Amino acid sequence: MQADEIQNHIDQYWDDYVLQSLKQYITIPNVSPMFDPDWKQHGYMDQAITHVMD
Repeated sequence: MQADEIQNHIDQYWDDYVLQSLKQYITIPNVSPMFDPDWKQHGYMDQAITHVMD
């Protein structure tokens, strides 16, 4: 592979997977327990962890 092909592959991967994942991740309203006393019941931290693991 040439350097420009590698860069194109990286750019495409970034656009298709990384940015999409980040967009999904920021929709999870996971905040510090200091700001959400019911954080455990809301389950946002679990959602965020699962998203990152997936």
